[in-house]
Amino acid sequence: MRYLNATYAIYFNKKYKRSEHLWQGRFKSWYVANEAYLYILMRDIEQNPLKAKMVDKIEYYPYSSSYYFFKEEST
Repeated sequence: MRYLNATYAIYFNKKYKRSEHLWQGRFKSWYVANEAYLYILMRDIEQNPLKAKMVDKIEYYPYSSSYYFFKEEST
């Protein structure tokens, strides 16, 4: 992922005659060492629309797997 981001940033900066950072620290990566940590990450990612105040309830966000779980329960 780091190689892909670096290569794309070089391409983009050359194309648009820029010299600044393209990503500015937005991408971070960590190793997922065990299944418990994976579930914590999945839960945190699912909650991002709520943290960003994009929706009032997670089941209203159509790009979340929660949307589909709650949708199936109501039908």
